[in-house]
Amino acid sequence: MNFEKHGVQVLQPVINLGIGGVGLEKPMVKMAKELKIPSKKVKMAISAALDVQKNFYSALQARGT
Repeated sequence: MNFEKHGVQVLQPVINLGIGGVGLEKPMVKMAKELKIPSKKVKMAISAALDVQKNFYSALQARGT
C-alpha cells in the first residue's frame, strides 16, 4: 500500500529496549515532537511503563517462572 499517496505518515521510531529507558527516550521524544506531544508527557509515560515492566518481572520471579 502506498501510504504517502493517501496522505498517511507511518511512524517508525527505532528503539533499543536492551538499554532500558535510555534507548527508548530519545526516539520516542523525537517522534512525539512530530506529533506535537510535550516531551515531559513522553518521559512520564516511559517512566510509568518501565515501572510496570519491572513489577511484571518481579512478579514472574516471585512465582518461580
